[in-house]
Amino acid sequence: MDVLIKEVSDRDSKIALLRIELSGLESKYEAERLTLLRERDDASAKVEALEAQIEMMQNEIIEMAGKLKEAYSQRSQYLTDFDLEIQAKDRIINNLREQEEQTAHENILLREENQKNEYLINECKTALLASENQISTDRQRFRDFLEEREKRISELEAELASANQLLKAADSEASERDIAEISQSAAVAARLVRGNVSLTGIYHEHTQALSKIERLTEENKRLDNYIKEIAQEFEEKVPQFMQQQETLQKSEEVIGEQRSRLEAFNEERRQLAKEREALEQELTYAKTRLETAQVGYKEQQNQVKFLTYLMEKGQPGNIEAEDVEDNLLFRNIEQLHLVNVQLREKVQEMYKGLENSTENARKIEAQKYRELASNYEKQLQFQGNEMNSKDSHIAQLQEQLAAYKALINQQHIRVPVERAPENTLNFHEVQAEKEKIANAYQSLQERFALYREERVKADQLNDERLQQQIDLIAELRANKAKLETEITSVQINAQAAGKQVLQTDKDLLMVRERFEKMRTEKQLLDQKVEQLTKSLTEAEEEVLRQRSTAQILQSQLEKERVNNIKLETELNVRKGSQGIIERLTKVVNEMDIRLKTSELERSIDGEKINALEAKIEEMRSQGNPTIEEVRDAEVVNTELVVYDESEVKKEEVEELPVEKEVDEEKELEKELHPQEEEVHEENEPGEEEEEGELHDEEDMEEEVRYLDEEGEVNDEDDMEEEQRYLDEETELDEEGELNDDEEEEMDEEAIGLEGEGMEEEV
Repeated sequence: MDVLIKEVSDRDSKIALLRIELSGLESKYEAERLTLLRERDDASAKVEALEAQIEMMQNEIIEMAGKLKEAYSQRSQYLTDFDLEIQAKDRIINNLREQEEQTAHENILLREENQKNEYLINECKTALLASENQISTDRQRFRDFLEEREKRISELEAELASANQLLKAADSEASERDIAEISQSAAVAARLVRGNVSLTGIYHEHTQALSKIERLTEENKRLDNYIKEIAQEFEEKVPQFMQQQETLQKSEEVIGEQRSRLEAFNEERRQLAKEREALEQELTYAKTRLETAQVGYKEQQNQVKFLTYLMEKGQPGNIEAEDVEDNLLFRNIEQLHLVNVQLREKVQEMYKGLENSTENARKIEAQKYRELASNYEKQLQFQGNEMNSKDSHIAQLQEQLAAYKALINQQHIRVPVERAPENTLNFHEVQAEKEKIANAYQSLQERFALYREERVKADQLNDERLQQQIDLIAELRANKAKLETEITSVQINAQAAGKQVLQTDKDLLMVRERFEKMRTEKQLLDQKVEQLTKSLTEAEEEVLRQRSTAQILQSQLEKERVNNIKLETELNVRKGSQGIIERLTKVVNEMDIRLKTSELERSIDGEKINALEAKIEEMRSQGNPTIEEVRDAEVVNTELVVYDESEVKKEEVEELPVEKEVDEEKELEKELHPQEEEVHEENEPGEEEEEGELHDEEDMEEEVRYLDEEGEVNDEDDMEEEQRYLDEETELDEEGELNDDEEEEMDEEAIGLEGEGMEEEV
């Protein structure tokens, strides 16, 4: 009996040690649960920080997109204004070019007219000089001719006097030869007298001849006076001619200066054209860069939108009902590419429409310029016709001058006295030609005055046009300066926009790099989560196995407890019987064996628990788990804790020594069935002896029945206690579910799984 009590005390001490170990394990699991909760809080804080960083990055991306839009709008506005100004300036330059060409053409025409007029003036000068020389020579000839006529008249008078004397003194029968030897005129007079001509007739003829001679002398005097007047007028108009010549020289100098200025203006225009071409090239380059930047910006914007969408979609619990449209928009990248292609086609169509409108405007302007050119050509043809008419008129004047020269040359021929009537006729012709020359000279003077007025008007028009060109060139220079300033401003803005684009590219690259890092981290975390989930599932399976084994052991322990109670009752009833003592010793030995096996099983369970702890530490060392991992771990820990608490409650309700014995017996039944069979074989002869003894004692049987009934009652009480404990455990689980409902949706799923596990256990 003392041995049994000692064994029971040893068993109680072992059970106390096992309880201490269980309490240590509970504290250890509680510490691990707290560490896991802390890690979950740290992970949630990190997730919140990452979400804040993502929001900041999204805000930065939105701000950068707004800045890019503003820069793009400013650049487009600058480019449109610059294009409009360039078009206006091109029109001004074209107008100036046309005006310059028109002025150059008019200058050429005026130069040709000036040359023709100079040629005509020179010819007029030469003709006037030749006519003056000819008139002077004719004057001298007429003077000589008059002197000779006067001498001849005096000689004739002397002959007449001698003839009269001869007539008075000489014989009428004198021969003509003798009279001719005296004088030819006397011979003529004698012949007339012999021809029955009276002296009065001779005198009449003589008076007629004298009157003709007087008229010729008067006409010669009048011609001399007229020639003197012409020479005097010419001498008076010489300073005017000199002045006109000086004005011509001055106008030629002015024309030369204007020509040089025109050349300078042409050179400046060429430089402006070169600068305009350079500006157009820069504009085309800037436009191409802008188009590429726009396309790149659109692609980057789409990529940023897609990245932000992916980042938002990657976060759990952030997708709301309003984001359904974004999901529909960003469902497929190919749709985005199709939209981009459509937008590019629309932009190309817009550019084609602009090019067509510009080409139409250029065609309209070219048509206007052609009409103006045709009008100018018509005016030039009209002026050419006028010049041809002037040339024909000048040719007529030249022919008239040649005729006048021929007439003057004819007047130089001397006429003998016997042909006095022919000389008179020639003199009348000369007088008529002289009047024609005077009229031609007057018409030339009038034309020269008209030409001078036209020349003055043309000079004024040229001066006005030159002033207009100077003003236009000044305006062009001012516009050029404005264009240069605007181009510099546009270049500065383009550089700033390019810098902004580069900065946005850098920022986008940074965002992409961050996104790639986050994606890689997410992949690593997903891998770790998968590993942890696998390990947790394995741990859960292991826990379920351990629970099942624990339940089996608990049921076996209950059975062994009932058997133990029965044995105790039998020991109390059969204290005096040695067979009962031996049986009890055997049972105690069996129980010791079972306790040893239970200790072995407990050591195996401790090794498994240590392996699970090592796995959990390895998972912790691999990386911080996500929220779901921490929650799953927490759920598992809560299940373990609940299970441990249930075991503690059961141990409090039941007797600790009996529970330990039952666990040990269950382990012995599971692992050491061959030993039990051997023990049963060894116990068979003893049992037969005991049965013989029991058959002899009916009272002992009655007591055994009583004890069996009492054991059944105790079993029923134990089952009621277990049911009550399970009800309390379900109530605690429901309270845990209510507390977990206040957390996020993922915890509810874990709690649901935990509830299902608990229902399966129940």
